[in-house]
Amino acid sequence: MQAASEVVGTAGGTKFGFDKEGRPAAQLVYTTDNKAIGPLTLIIGSSKEPDILPALARRQDVNLLYWRHQGRSYALVGQSDVGYLWGIANDVAWQLDAI
Repeated sequence: MQAASEVVGTAGGTKFGFDKEGRPAAQLVYTTDNKAIGPLTLIIGSSKEPDILPALARRQDVNLLYWRHQGRSYALVGQSDVGYLWGIANDVAWQLDAI
C-alpha cells in the first residue's frame, strides 16, 4: 500500500487524495490524549492486487497492520498496542462487509 502522494482535500482529520498510480486514497487520523491508544491513522486506497489477510509489521517505533480486501487496501498505523490495532481492524472489516 502506498500513502497518498497528492492531497486534494481535507475534512476534519481526514485527507483525500491519490496514490502514486492515480487511484483515490484517504487517510483518517484519530487523535486522543490517551497515549496508550493514539494517535492512530487508517489509510484506505484502491488496489488491483489480490486480497491478503491482515499482517503485522513494525517500523521503528510504529506498529503497522495492513490487508487488502475486495479491491481496497487498508493500513492501520500507530504506536498503540498490537491487540488494540487488531480490534480496530476487526471493527473496520466487519463494518465494511455490512455495506
